[in-house]
Amino acid sequence: MFSAGLAMYITGRHANDYRSGRREGMISVTLTWIFLSFFGMLPYLISGYIPNVTDACFETISGFTTTGATILDDIERLPHGLLFWRSLTPVAGRHWHDRLHRRPPTHLRRHRLTALRRRGRPASPTTASAHASLR
Repeated sequence: MFSAGLAMYITGRHANDYRSGRREGMISVTLTWIFLSFFGMLPYLISGYIPNVTDACFETISGFTTTGATILDDIERLPHGLLFWRSLTPVAGRHWHDRLHRRPPTHLRRHRLTALRRRGRPASPTTASAHASLR
């Protein structure tokens, strides 16, 4: 635990001096998807209920993307822990997608709403209620 913290400290001590752009954002999202897919298929592989790596990866990615597709024929045969993991992947995938991809941080939403008001654009009822909730 200490070595992980030390490694993060050493690699991140000059983080304020670096500005990331689109390329770094795309790389970080891609690597996160790869890491989460690998991590998510481990319970299927370790339990032995899905012994094929490709099928376990498909089951995990379909869970994270909330498509609902499955390769399992008899889902009720799985143990409760694996059923819980299978039902948790769409929740985690949806949460991750909402928080990191679709919603800008609160200070950016506030900035956009304020900029619209400064330009003299009339605020719609939705924009007005959103602006009031950010105060």
